[in-house]
Amino acid sequence: MLKKMHIPLVVVLLLLPITLWANHSTLRNDTFNTLPDSQGGAFRTDSRIMWGHEEAQREGRYFSAFIFSGGIHPISSTLTSPAFATEAFVPERVNQVSTAITYAALANDVCWTIISSDNNGITGWTRVGSTSYYFQCQGNTTPSRPTLPSNSAFLMEILIASSAITTVTDISARSPISSSAVPINAYNVITQGGAACNGIHDDTPQITASIASGRSIIIPPGVTCIVTGVTKTGLSNFTIMGGGTLKLKAETHARVLSISSSSDFSILGVTFDGNKANQTGATDRINDSLAVIDSKRFLLQGNTFKNGYSGTCLLVSNSVAPTGAVNQETNAIIAHNIVKDCGNPGSAAFADGIFAWCDNCEVHDNTILNVTDTGIAMDYSKNIRVHHNVIRGDPALVSAQRPVQGIAILGVTNAIVESNTVEWTQIGITVTLSGNPPVAPYVSAYVTMAYNTVLNTASTLYSGDAISAADPSTNFVRATSNTVVTATRGVVVTPNDSVISHNSVFSTVGRGIYVGGGRSKALNNLVVDAGGDGIYVQDDGIEVRSNTIINASNGIDCATKLARVSGNFFSGVTTPLANATKINTYDDPIILPNAIAYKVKNIDGSIRDILLADTSDRTRIELNGLQLVISQPSTALTVGAAGGAAALPATPTGYIRWLDISNNSWKIPYYAE
Repeated sequence: MLKKMHIPLVVVLLLLPITLWANHSTLRNDTFNTLPDSQGGAFRTDSRIMWGHEEAQREGRYFSAFIFSGGIHPISSTLTSPAFATEAFVPERVNQVSTAITYAALANDVCWTIISSDNNGITGWTRVGSTSYYFQCQGNTTPSRPTLPSNSAFLMEILIASSAITTVTDISARSPISSSAVPINAYNVITQGGAACNGIHDDTPQITASIASGRSIIIPPGVTCIVTGVTKTGLSNFTIMGGGTLKLKAETHARVLSISSSSDFSILGVTFDGNKANQTGATDRINDSLAVIDSKRFLLQGNTFKNGYSGTCLLVSNSVAPTGAVNQETNAIIAHNIVKDCGNPGSAAFADGIFAWCDNCEVHDNTILNVTDTGIAMDYSKNIRVHHNVIRGDPALVSAQRPVQGIAILGVTNAIVESNTVEWTQIGITVTLSGNPPVAPYVSAYVTMAYNTVLNTASTLYSGDAISAADPSTNFVRATSNTVVTATRGVVVTPNDSVISHNSVFSTVGRGIYVGGGRSKALNNLVVDAGGDGIYVQDDGIEVRSNTIINASNGIDCATKLARVSGNFFSGVTTPLANATKINTYDDPIILPNAIAYKVKNIDGSIRDILLADTSDRTRIELNGLQLVISQPSTALTVGAAGGAAALPATPTGYIRWLDISNNSWKIPYYAE
């Protein structure tokens, strides 16, 4: 009986894989390459090679060659560059370790640099040793981009002057979007739209018509379409993509592309070139590379915006300034874009990297390099998040020619600014009212700046603050867990009800932390090497607790204001508590259990609340980190009519005695209310 049960089971197991293989054989999967002969001795080796190429060729159908990281070196005083690394997909993955390039160039020349997976050499190109880097120098100073070899990606255009590398321009593609990886109804602006896109011919009519077709359009990788400014209105459900370039025609003074009153669209992997070298005198601030006006529900991702003469490289705005009655529900994502070289340093042509009036928007993982105004400016907005962006100026420029601000929050309600890196700007991250007419409700409120890194902020024109909310009309600001290295001032927050906590501030010319505004707090901060005060207290009613201050002239400067200061650590500080003997009082008295309010007459004759005493014989009250001690029982005190601004009687009700940090005994008269 056991044998009879066993036999059919074996039959089933033998037939099952045959049935499955038979079904699989009906599926078609054509390879690019011929399968190796399984009878050959090199079958295993040939198979590995074949499938490696097969995978790369399949990726090439969907993705164009692009640079994932690195791919650019700085300038040099010689013909040898600093070493640099690159990871690229051409479409094969090429991971080139850090290597220097010595350009075989004339004293004045133009060179082009690529990375390639070709190991056999490329005609017309010089290979750098056995690396993946190749270059071609043209023997003149008139740039003419060469044809890109297959299995390669452009890296840089190099300008040689007096046998030195004086200018390095990043010409790499940073987006892997290919013309094949587009929606089925994608419309090719060249093959279907009739555009030449040869970098010479004016393609404005063809590009305009292609976008107006209402289809998703493709600008193929590697092409440059010259336009005099394309403007379209009232579109929806479309995509512009492809890796190609829209370049503004010389002396046009217009926006490269303007889209208005549109919705539900994406712009992916396109380069917008403002051609600023050929837009002379354009100081009218309309040379935006891309402008999106009165639109909603859109994605701008993987694009490059560059060479804007003035205005904004990427503008998101409304045609009419919003009011409290206007709902500008933008709902947009601006991510993974590169914005660079906008504006002309030292001239009147100022340019923002990204400027947006944008409700319910997220701006993240963008790289902004060498703009002359603000890296990312969020204006007239609410419910935004700005995170993981990099904004960097040029350290070779004098401070007055670097970006004015890294990130500016202007008249924004409910904003989170976190995990950004800002370097070599005049001001790091700032929160203030709108740069447009400050009409309510366009003051900023409920703003959190957290986990940002701000490096090397300095200015001869502006404050040089690394983290700043210096406008007292702003409400409810939180600056927490930020890192500041080298700034004129570190963290400056002046609105009421603010919190400055867990920040690390290193090496400031002036004050490390400047805290102002009633009921604000400075807690658990680290300040090292402050040229001025470690922490400066601007207003009454501020709590300064558990901070560490190392190497500063004054640890905490109370500046004649009453602050609750306790639990702070000082090292290398000349005066831990500066101006402690000039402290007045709180604007509002401290409320203690079963307490009675009293007044004190200040040195200038004014009358202010000072503190409250309960009914115990001796009441200890912390005042600026000190213990205030009532020297006689307070049960005999009564509430009278001497409070407020009324004249004080000749004889006080009693005296409060207390000791300061130097054991000086103070005798303060008080008067019953």
